Amino acid sequence: MKYLVKSLKILALFTGVLFFNSCQKAELPVPPISTPSTTTPVVLEPWKMYRGINISPNISRTDLEDLAVYHPNVVRINFSANPLVRKTSPYSFNEDAFAKLDFVINECERLNMKVIIDPHTSPGFASNFSTTAKDVFWTDTTWHAHLTKVWVRIAQTYKNRGNIIAGYDLMNEPTARDGFPNTPEASWNQIFSKLITKIRAEGDNHTIIIATQQGVGPNGTFLNWTDGINQIVLPSDTNIVLSPHMYTPTGFTHQGVTKPISGPYPGTFNNTYWNKATLDSRLKVLVDYRAAHPDVPIYIGEFSASRYCGPSGDQYVADLIDLFEKYGFSWSYHSYRQAADWDAELSNTDLSNNVRSSTTPRVQLLTTYFKK
Repeated sequence: MKYLVKSLKILALFTGVLFFNSCQKAELPVPPISTPSTTTPVVLEPWKMYRGINISPNISRTDLEDLAVYHPNVVRINFSANPLVRKTSPYSFNEDAFAKLDFVINECERLNMKVIIDPHTSPGFASNFSTTAKDVFWTDTTWHAHLTKVWVRIAQTYKNRGNIIAGYDLMNEPTARDGFPNTPEASWNQIFSKLITKIRAEGDNHTIIIATQQGVGPNGTFLNWTDGINQIVLPSDTNIVLSPHMYTPTGFTHQGVTKPISGPYPGTFNNTYWNKATLDSRLKVLVDYRAAHPDVPIYIGEFSASRYCGPSGDQYVADLIDLFEKYGFSWSYHSYRQAADWDAELSNTDLSNNVRSSTTPRVQLLTTYFKK
């Protein structure tokens, strides 16, 4: 009998079940499932030329499959419509949003499109779509903890997902308080440096994308997101990308959205004549910055012209992409099946027609560049 008991105990080591003389059974602790080592960093590809598009986490499998036909090599998933952290007390994680992030990453891996993760908003910001200088986030460091916990969780979850993730976009469209104050609660430079430290402490080596900041500069002049690149204090981390957005002039690009209908491009907006040469002159600050910092790539995370701009919006988009390509800036169009105002698949000549088409001039334009 003692040999039988000994044999059963040995068997228990492999089955996780222990039999006693009384013929009852008890569960043994099951060893944890092994996970990839966090001490050996995942070997990641360096940043490359990305040509992509912004998407919502509420996207379907069919939507992603349709998008893949256009051949973007990256999607920037932004959580404006479904924040990763709920923006009301107790500011808990939104598990539905994280499940959708998992879904998008898995589907994009199948479809050969990389993913840039953009939380887009966080407690402390009044809007889900952008930021303002008046947001309480910039007045009290306790609000920073909610953004920090999102990035710690993302790093813990995705550090070993490898090259399907092209980068982490730390904050969407930060806006400085007047004068770009260098204080812990208000300094974007201090905030993103702390976020990078937290991400790296989790053993995550994915590329960090730092958005440039807009706001009233130290000399009282308003700086847009391109101008704001010179306010960035580069961190010691070398795997970073700087990311301005480009909607200049908003009097044209945001017609029918937040601005009145004001005419075609090329044309005069805010007392300035805008054409491709004007756009080029406004990108010069980025070109000069890249020349001074050749190891720091630039990624235009958003740009577009609303449907209400009409066909001249297509020319605006074409001129910008041509300039981005000329200067080697990666880019992501805004946006895909997320908001009708910006949807490239919807007509910009018949605004009553809300049937999507894969053959609109703007889709054809984007697809031509996506395929490069």
